[in-house]
Amino acid sequence: MIVDELKRYMLEYGFNNEDINKILAVYTFKENEILFFNIKKINTLLETLGYTQNDIVKMAKRFPLLYSYSMKNIKQKIKDMQKLGYSYNDVIKIIKQLPAIYGYSIEENIKQKIKDMLELGYSYNDIIKMTKQLPSIYSYSIENIKQKIELYRLMNISHILVEKATYLMQSCELSFARYMFYKNKGIIIDENNYPKLFIDQLKFKRLYGIDNKTLIQMYNYDEYFSKEKNVLIKI
Repeated sequence: MIVDELKRYMLEYGFNNEDINKILAVYTFKENEILFFNIKKINTLLETLGYTQNDIVKMAKRFPLLYSYSMKNIKQKIKDMQKLGYSYNDVIKIIKQLPAIYGYSIEENIKQKIKDMLELGYSYNDIIKMTKQLPSIYSYSIENIKQKIELYRLMNISHILVEKATYLMQSCELSFARYMFYKNKGIIIDENNYPKLFIDQLKFKRLYGIDNKTLIQMYNYDEYFSKEKNVLIKI
């Protein structure tokens, strides 16, 4: 049966049975023979674009709809991203980390997010630099980004995000709780010591004997944050 051949091919390619079942569950509407052809075709294309088999397996696991796009669509998305100011290698790396970008509209998603961030005060070059570091910025809601930037502006460290965009991965709840924890110990977070705010949980617990969950409960962000005004009441 064609489905057995498909599964055998995917196992040999590097997927495990759980991966295969999750991916195939997305394509119940497609004929197995057509799906098999599409998967092999897309895998071959992605390899020619510079992805390894391991890269492709990870991408498909994160974004099973990867195999629903045509070769033309995939090639065009790379060209469209290059027109925005990314190099070819930048685009390959960005998509490897965020394969869902194949499903994003250049106009409605990508360009709109760039516009939103320009309105937050970052330059176009800043935004390109930040999204190369953290492609998932394109998957975050602008409300989520605004909230984090507002918090870091109150700490006078929002400018560090251009060089350290990955800090946007940390939740406002944790950043706020750590800021208040340090403040109560007589340490004010600023541009000289901001890495303290972002150390990993194991190191933080080893240093201070408290985990993230407990810390967030101690310093409740929601009690200080006015959702109606979208600003922190105090810090």
